[in-house]
Amino acid sequence: MRIRLIALGVVLAAVACGDSTGPVGSGSLVVTVGTSGDDLDLAGYELEVDGRLSIPIGVQGQQTLTVNPGNHELVLHGVAANCSVGGDGPRRTAAVTPGGTVPVSYSVNCEATGVRVGLTSTGLDLDANGMAIKVDDVPRGFVAPNGEVAISRLEPGDHLIALEGIAPNCEVLGESSEVVTVVNRELAAVAFALECVATTGAIRVQVATTGPDPDDAYIALRNGNSGSALVVGGTGVLGNVPGGTHQVTLSDVGPNCAIEGPTEQSAAVTVGTLVRDTAEVAFAVTCVLNSGTVTVTTSTTGTDPDTAYELKLYQEDCWYYGCSEVVVATSPIAGNGAASLSAVSGSYRLRLEGVAAHCGVAPGQNPSATLAFTVGAELEYHFEVKCGAPEVRVSVTTTGSAPDTEYQAQLWYIEYYWYDYDYIVDTGVLAANGTVTLEPGFAGSFYVTLSDVAANCAVTSRIPDVFYLDFGDTQAVAFTVACGP
Repeated sequence: MRIRLIALGVVLAAVACGDSTGPVGSGSLVVTVGTSGDDLDLAGYELEVDGRLSIPIGVQGQQTLTVNPGNHELVLHGVAANCSVGGDGPRRTAAVTPGGTVPVSYSVNCEATGVRVGLTSTGLDLDANGMAIKVDDVPRGFVAPNGEVAISRLEPGDHLIALEGIAPNCEVLGESSEVVTVVNRELAAVAFALECVATTGAIRVQVATTGPDPDDAYIALRNGNSGSALVVGGTGVLGNVPGGTHQVTLSDVGPNCAIEGPTEQSAAVTVGTLVRDTAEVAFAVTCVLNSGTVTVTTSTTGTDPDTAYELKLYQEDCWYYGCSEVVVATSPIAGNGAASLSAVSGSYRLRLEGVAAHCGVAPGQNPSATLAFTVGAELEYHFEVKCGAPEVRVSVTTTGSAPDTEYQAQLWYIEYYWYDYDYIVDTGVLAANGTVTLEPGFAGSFYVTLSDVAANCAVTSRIPDVFYLDFGDTQAVAFTVACGP
């Protein structure tokens, strides 16, 4: 709020040089104006002091006046016709004493002069932007479809109020314009009514699904892909469909399901009425099991056979150079038994776990090769387990003069990794014409060597050279040594 200090020569005492407080013995009038209500006077007011000077003051303003002691008369001028000054009206009298400050306040209240335009809209697809309003052919804003707006600062008298910009699907019930007599300080009521018809309809899509492992959601497409809707629980609705005949297709049908009958349905939608039209189409879908099943059997033989295992079905989730196993199904299975596992279509492997240390699964069976599960596939797989400590019985036959008396036999395991790496897993001593039993403790590929052979002797044969030894198996290895003088 700006405060102006006005020096009124005809009513003020002389102001001494450098003395901002005014002449000795002078006083002050602090005049405040507060305006409330509608259509406030934008030009402000004029303050008359002692009938001689006129000072401008805002509608929410304040002026500080330095005056001589005594009685002073103030009058507020320029009050608009739609406004009134409260209290004692625009005229005030204030007695000022030397050095004193006297407050003088005016309270002005204004009332709007104009029209209050109301619009009532019924029907469908109302124009969300509302209707344009013109007053005497001059645009004055908009009114909502079911709303009200005040247009003020009109001069008293007759005014033409008109609606414009009416949507094509709507019409005014009655006249779209009206002449209204405006009275000062009043808002004359003007009421219009609209009725709108539907510009779009809807298509309800029904899907009846039968069979095991049914789909629970589909997508309905209108005219290729001009509109879509999710069909959940057998029902979906395509909305905002323009009038005319439309083709509806069903997509996102699971690989284990098929549409029975026509895959495309026609639907005719009517618009331009007060009731939104909903056409209906129906599809029938039949499903089969969306999974494959593998039946696994086990056979366990040998010494102290295992009686139970844990069967696992898993996917290999590989990313760059690493793979992780995602187990999708498990089942216990007897040592000589059967079990079934199911999973959705995909590629899987089987693994038999819980195999005792003295037992082993046949080579290449654990884990299984990749099994392809397709819709409704029924696969079979067999694990062969052998139990018992594997043995190698080594014998030697020595001939010739000055024969050796004993040798040392070494059982070597062949490790296939990035390169061949063989190492000894068991050793034994046997006579020149004797035998020894070696035990590796696990299955694998092996061979036997004979050492501590005298200088006058040489190994002439070894049968077999390399062999595979399984759990519960006994492998015979025979050496022939010939000695000279």
